[in-house]
Amino acid sequence: MTIYDLHCHSTFSDGVTSIEYLMEKAAGGGYKTGIADHLFCEKNETLEDITRYLDHACSLGIPVGGEANIDLPFDMPDRMLNRFDYIVASVHQIITEDAPFIFGRWFAMRCGIIKDWPGYNKGRAYEYLNTAYKMIKHHMETYPIDILGHCCAMPCYDDVPYWSREMIDWENDIIALCKKHNVAMEITSMFCSPYERMLRNAKKEGIKFSFASDAHRLEDIGNLKYSIEMAELLELTDDNLFLPKHRG
Repeated sequence: MTIYDLHCHSTFSDGVTSIEYLMEKAAGGGYKTGIADHLFCEKNETLEDITRYLDHACSLGIPVGGEANIDLPFDMPDRMLNRFDYIVASVHQIITEDAPFIFGRWFAMRCGIIKDWPGYNKGRAYEYLNTAYKMIKHHMETYPIDILGHCCAMPCYDDVPYWSREMIDWENDIIALCKKHNVAMEITSMFCSPYERMLRNAKKEGIKFSFASDAHRLEDIGNLKYSIEMAELLELTDDNLFLPKHRG
């Protein structure tokens, strides 16, 4: 089985190290790496910023990706888009009519960076989960996407009962979107997500998978433990994996 970390971050966005260092760690760790820095945010905000990122990353001989925010527009000329080998798209906040529900501090708590976060109105968990589905659906119908990043890493996902009909239906609806739009599902070690049930059902539907550390900090680089555990449990082979190919 070919092991790629296709979702990690460098100083071109909100990571703390260079792409070269990520490559060095991958070479020493016995896996392959790509790079998927944030696009249109986190220091990589403009087309000029993204061009500098592409110029550097494309010179290094590794798969070059980028991570889009599912809640934000993703407008990029084809001449630039064709330089990417893959695009990851992830939910980082939920847009509602009253105010955006931003996950940043929850991500930090879930990863052990901080001890707690302010919380949110758990009575709206079902609403937020349904809104997340609508956002993912709209993004897949509107913008290019190869990999759905950390799709279950949301506080509202944790707060809907795991064995409820609503949760099972939500997972199956996301799988159906991935199948319809030929989008791979990321197995994210940072968040130990998605869980086995969703991954098994996705495999049955022929969904491809990718592995991700989602590393921003030095101590998280190369952490593919959960990704590999799930791959072995599901008996995945290269035929089940998204292996990047150049778009151009």
